[in-house]
Amino acid sequence: MALNSKKHAIASTFHKPSAICLAAMMAWSVQSIPAYAEDLITIYRQALSQDPVLEAAKYALEAAHQKIPQARAGFLPTINWTANKTKQLGLTRLTPAATATDTQTTAGTTAISGVQPAVNDASLNTSPDASFAPSEPVNSTDSVSTDTQTLSNAQTPEPEPLNRVVRSYGWTLQLTQPIIRPVAWITYAQAGAQVRQAQAQYSQAQQDLILRVAQAYFDVVVADNNVRVALAQDNSVDMQLTLAKRNFEVGTSTVTDVHEAKSRFELSKAQRIGAENELQAKQAELERITGNMPAKLAALQVQVLPPLPSPPELASWITKAKEQHPMVLVQIEAQEVASKEISKNRAGHLPTLDFTASRSLNYSSGSLSSPTDLETRAKTNQYSLHLSVPIYSGGMIDSRVKESAAMLSKTQAELESARRQVATMARQAFNGVMNGHAQIEALTAAVTASKSSVNANKIGYKIGTRINIDVLNAEQQLFAAMRDLSKARVETFMQGLRLKASIGILSEADLAELNQSLEMVDHGIKVQDTVKVQVLETNKVP
Repeated sequence: MALNSKKHAIASTFHKPSAICLAAMMAWSVQSIPAYAEDLITIYRQALSQDPVLEAAKYALEAAHQKIPQARAGFLPTINWTANKTKQLGLTRLTPAATATDTQTTAGTTAISGVQPAVNDASLNTSPDASFAPSEPVNSTDSVSTDTQTLSNAQTPEPEPLNRVVRSYGWTLQLTQPIIRPVAWITYAQAGAQVRQAQAQYSQAQQDLILRVAQAYFDVVVADNNVRVALAQDNSVDMQLTLAKRNFEVGTSTVTDVHEAKSRFELSKAQRIGAENELQAKQAELERITGNMPAKLAALQVQVLPPLPSPPELASWITKAKEQHPMVLVQIEAQEVASKEISKNRAGHLPTLDFTASRSLNYSSGSLSSPTDLETRAKTNQYSLHLSVPIYSGGMIDSRVKESAAMLSKTQAELESARRQVATMARQAFNGVMNGHAQIEALTAAVTASKSSVNANKIGYKIGTRINIDVLNAEQQLFAAMRDLSKARVETFMQGLRLKASIGILSEADLAELNQSLEMVDHGIKVQDTVKVQVLETNKVP
């Protein structure tokens, strides 16, 4: 009895001041908690405007909507107006026309039809009064004057080049109305499928954002809870180490207890450092999605349990997932796009018919090759039908048809793969919710039992029926159960969100409903409850 009283006195001497200091530290932590902690719905709305992945999906949807007016333009009229204005500068040299004869004689006659001309003995008189008298015939070769001149020997001066300026302008207004274009109508139908495909992709991006935000949010909450648990474990092991040292000094325990407590304290310290590193990593992930990192986050209420699946049949969820999941809808529309591509390529063999009407005006001030400037002005109206019948294109159209047929087979295989994938997702999420409930129930009982085990081992250690390692093991088991319970509750809630996402019905309303289960705590551990536990344990007397 004396020994037990001594042990009790030593334990009381140690526990009271340490517990009081711990209670004071916890009370200060309560006062330092801000009056406002950001909740899940607040973080999600921040991510709506900050997440680059959702932004990219939104702009992709906006771009896809433009495919409909682009396709509609294929069978609407087009109007083009073209104009031109020209100014020509040049040098023009005008050459005179050639004369009728190459030579010109200044006097005398030439023989005509073999008649020999007669000339006077006297020299030729070129006066106007001179007359020719008959005389003896003379040889023509002797009487022809040698003063003849040829035009070819004359030196004609070249005319000077002239600077010419010619101006012209014109414009044409043309309207083209497609009448028969099979490709245009098929393209228009294909554009509708492409828009529906983009809408399904955007819906999937929205649901992915909800899941990513919720996962990142609760990862931070769980990681911070693990840090708090590690700190509490540090304090508990430190208290046990101090007690072991005190008992060893007074001779009531062995040095083995001190070494065991020291080893467990260093291990707990390493676990706390790892938990703090994990918290920083999870905070960085949340900041990547939202653009900033809030100081405090609201956590799940302890008494709130995740809802059970409704309907409770797994087959019903799998059937809906194969029909409604956005991933499946994307592949269904991709299959429709590929089918329309085959029809569009086959339409390359069909004729096209267009109606064209044009009005034009052309003006010219002259021509550089013309000696004079003659203005011309012309206005024309033209109406025509253009029929184009493809006959042979080198086999390109047939090749494109085969290519698009292969792409259709590819989309069919991808559709089947998507259906199998979403069925697996639905099955895993459904089982996760159902098994999560059972796991939460078991871990809750484990935490309760572990708390009782810790208290019992501490009492046993005080009275000598338990050794220090028993208390350390019980505390380690308690803190491990607390960490596992916190993680299991969060994971079960996340599986419920994934189950709704598997059938394509996850929305912001589901986050708002989950947000009602949150409360402002110090990152996942109620400080008030911790203080109460420490104070109660301090006042316990074996």
